[in-house]
Amino acid sequence: MKAPSFQFYPGDWLGSTKISLMTPEEEGGYIRLLCHMWSQEECSLQSDDDTLSKLSRLNEKWMICKQNILKCFSEKNGKLFNKRLMNEKKKQSNFRKKQASNGSKGGRPKKGLGIFGLSQIEAKKSSSSSSSSSINNINVVGNSNLFFEMFRRVTGKHISDEELLTEASKFQNKFPNIHPNKAGALINAWVANIGSVKPTVKKMVL
Repeated sequence: MKAPSFQFYPGDWLGSTKISLMTPEEEGGYIRLLCHMWSQEECSLQSDDDTLSKLSRLNEKWMICKQNILKCFSEKNGKLFNKRLMNEKKKQSNFRKKQASNGSKGGRPKKGLGIFGLSQIEAKKSSSSSSSSSINNINVVGNSNLFFEMFRRVTGKHISDEELLTEASKFQNKFPNIHPNKAGALINAWVANIGSVKPTVKKMVL
C-alpha cells in the first residue's frame, strides 16, 4: 500500500536557500514535481523536459525555470531523485513494516511479565479459561478471577478448584481493598497455611 502523504516541514522549506531563490512559479513547479515523485513506486521521475514541463504545469516556461528547480534533484540513469523525499519514504516504509510486525504478534510488543509470572495477554487468556470452568457457576466479581489465578499459580495442582476458590474468596473478604499488584506476599503467606498444600507450596515470583 502506497503512503498517501509525506511529512512537510514549513521551517525547513522557508529556511532553504535554494527555495528562497526561486520565483513563485518555480516554487510551485517544484512542489508539484515532489508530489508526482512521491506517488511513484521508486520515488522518481523521468528526466526529460517534455514530461517535467507538463507535470510542473510550467509548460513553455519550464526551459526558463528549470535551472533553479533542478538544483534540488539528483539524476541517475535518466531519472530524477530528491534525497530528502527518498529519506521520508524510507522512514514511512520502515514504520509500516514495524506496525505490521507488531500487529501479527497481537499488538504492541510485550513489556515483561505480570504479577504472577504471566504476560498481560497470557493473563487475559488464563482468566478467560478459568471463567469457562467451575468458576462459571459461582458469583465472582472484580478481581476474583485474578486472585484465583494467583492462588493457582502458587499451589499448582495440589488443591481442587472448589477448595482453592474458597480460599481465594476468604482472602478477598479479609482484604477487600487490596490491589493484585500488592497481594503477592500475602498470598504466599496465606497459601502456606493451607494444610493440603503446605509441603509443596511455591512462592510467587513478583
